[in-house]
Amino acid sequence: DLDGIMERVLQQYPNANFRPVHGLTQEEIIKEYQKADIFLATGYPEGFGLPPLEAMSCGCAVVGFTGQGALEFMQHGLTALVAEDGDTETAAQHVITLLEDDTQKEQLRAAGYKLSKQYSLNETQQALTAFYRDVEKTLT
Repeated sequence: DLDGIMERVLQQYPNANFRPVHGLTQEEIIKEYQKADIFLATGYPEGFGLPPLEAMSCGCAVVGFTGQGALEFMQHGLTALVAEDGDTETAAQHVITLLEDDTQKEQLRAAGYKLSKQYSLNETQQALTAFYRDVEKTLT
C-alpha cells in the first residue's frame, strides 16, 4: 500500500519526501515525527493505532487508514484525512490535498495535537481505573 501511495503522490509532486520509520528507536521515531508535516498511517487491521496518535502528539497532520482501531481519534476532516483501509488512491489524494492546502494541514495538525493530549498517561490510568471499577461492580 505504501508503495502505491508514494508512487501516486510522486507523480504529481516528484520532490515529496517520504521517510519510513521502520526499525528506528523510539527516540529516533519521535525526532522524525517532530520534523514531519504529514504522517501517513498505512497499518490495518490495528488494535488501537498508536503510531498515528503519537504522530499527532508530535504535531503531524495524519492521513491514511484507521485499521478500525484508530477510528476513535482519526476523525475524518477534523483530526485526520481518512481513507478506507487499503484504498491507496484516496489516501494518496489526501496527501496531495495537504501538500496543496496549508490551511487545512495546519487545522488538522492543531486539532490532532489537541485531541492527542486526551490520551496522556494520567488520563489513561483514570479511564482504566473507572473501567475496572465498573467491571468489579457488575461481578459483585
